[in-house]
Amino acid sequence: MRTASFIAAIFAVTLAATSLRAQTYSTSALNPSPMPDSGVIAGSYPPGGAETTYYFATDLKAGELVTQIAFTGRAGPDKQLEFAVVDSAGKRFGGFYVSSSLDANQELPRVIPIDNSGRYVIRVTTKGPETTKFRVELGGNAAVGLKKPANTDTPFSHSFLAPTPLPKDGVIAAKFPPSGNAEITYYYLSAPLKAGQLLTQLSVAGRPNSPKMVDFSVLNATGRSVGGYYVSSDLGANNEASKAIPIDNSGNYVLRIAVKGAENSSFKLEVGGDAVASQQPQTESTMQRVLTRFLANNAVAATTPISPDGLSRSIMRPTPVTSGVIAGNLPGGDGAATFYITVDLKPGALLTQLSVAGRANSGKRLTFDLLNADARVAAGTYVSADLAARNELTKSFPIDSAGRYIVRLTTEGAETGTYCVLMGGTALPDGAAGCPSTTAAAPVAPPAAAVAPNPATAVPAAPAALPTPPAPAAVKVVEVPPRSHNFEVILAKCEERLRVGSDFLFDFDRADVRSEAGPTLDEIAARLTKSGHGIMIEGHTDGKGSDTYNQALSERRAIAVRASLTERGLPLDRLNIRGFGKTRPVAQNQFPDGADDPEGRQKNRRVEVVTNTCG
Repeated sequence: MRTASFIAAIFAVTLAATSLRAQTYSTSALNPSPMPDSGVIAGSYPPGGAETTYYFATDLKAGELVTQIAFTGRAGPDKQLEFAVVDSAGKRFGGFYVSSSLDANQELPRVIPIDNSGRYVIRVTTKGPETTKFRVELGGNAAVGLKKPANTDTPFSHSFLAPTPLPKDGVIAAKFPPSGNAEITYYYLSAPLKAGQLLTQLSVAGRPNSPKMVDFSVLNATGRSVGGYYVSSDLGANNEASKAIPIDNSGNYVLRIAVKGAENSSFKLEVGGDAVASQQPQTESTMQRVLTRFLANNAVAATTPISPDGLSRSIMRPTPVTSGVIAGNLPGGDGAATFYITVDLKPGALLTQLSVAGRANSGKRLTFDLLNADARVAAGTYVSADLAARNELTKSFPIDSAGRYIVRLTTEGAETGTYCVLMGGTALPDGAAGCPSTTAAAPVAPPAAAVAPNPATAVPAAPAALPTPPAPAAVKVVEVPPRSHNFEVILAKCEERLRVGSDFLFDFDRADVRSEAGPTLDEIAARLTKSGHGIMIEGHTDGKGSDTYNQALSERRAIAVRASLTERGLPLDRLNIRGFGKTRPVAQNQFPDGADDPEGRQKNRRVEVVTNTCG
């Protein structure tokens, strides 16, 4: 049968006046169901788990058709939902998929351009267990006569079609919903952005030994992600991260937040940067010029959160520090406290000395991170003491360009414990001479300011003697483990990440571990056995292929690595898995001119084994 003739017959059918229950939607392309007035198609997957396609006839105008598809079922079985638009000539366009086996639910929005007014067929295809439910929502200026119900979602909208406006202070915070650990909850917020950099800070908090995750993405006018990241914490009570996301074009964007975990957990997202501010020209040319603009031009009119120690908890407005010394008490409780400071540095070496002190046989930790122009960790170190009463280390960081830098400090331990950070060297010639002999409850640091001072007008601090480095024999330096020739070790706050290239582990388009990878997996298994902490195995792909294909491949490869590690003696209950498809690249898949970047894509094809080191 000719496809065009077959599809054309659909558009001679008059829409029925009665609405249909979910399970009585038409499976005939010749007799499609009428589109519900609400624009929402919802129901359960049919018995048997076989692939089933439903057809709906609707009139569309030239414009944009805004769509959102989702399914919810049980974690484990394969589930898939496909959406497509078919025109009067039988041409299928605007199709996309969502699928998962690891997660109980998934959803995805897309904006599909409709070039000509007329009658179209919406095609919805399900595949998976009958316990799975699906939902398709249509809207936008291309949809004709749809009566959208009022949005009653709290605290934020669950609909990409009707997102909640971004709060004026740029802060989004809420408790996790009572959906349990199995389901992911999605929130959507609208945000008009300008071309520039969107600075973001994301955090999650809850009970220790309770899985919790929050994922953040910026969606453009087509519903596709232009940037994002996530934070999670299984063993620890809390975790946070920051990132600057480039916004290339001014316009309306949607911020999507996905949370998963126990309802006693909470999340917070703070946004700022010159993408939400009036951009002013800057003259400095440094690694940190983007962050300097954030400090000078941030338009999110929120009061800077100040910690009990007087240091800012917000990367949007870090506390200016000129003395080169920061000291205070550890935060107490089960979690960590993170502070942000800004310091003006010269080209040279930034010498740092970190120390923690307190009661013996109590956990104490101080992490020092120097952030780059993307608000990510460029370099860092940490000092900890569990059995001992005190510990310290020194480390030197090369500073290539003069400018204003942001430092993130993370402290953990009982309130009776103390910490101290000294900064000096040729990059900070007016640095401190030493820590206070007795650390007070409030840190030794200048008062927090709403906006960092302008180096051109600020009064320089009085010169102070450079800190004298301790004798080498007395220095206790935390050594970064050497890089294996087959996997890379990446240390960050509360985690150790072992990165293995997929090209080494697997053949092309396969998820069977190659025999040549055996010795490397032996080494990784031995390392994990010694740690004793919880483990997350993440699968990642490059940008080639569809979202659905890459998501499924990343999940299969994570499962394969888990199986290989269990064969090497690691207990299954320690090994969690998650597939990210092509959503978390560590390098570019294409050059700026659109040409393929094979080296970048090779870096993105990887499996990462992540250990929580704070448990």
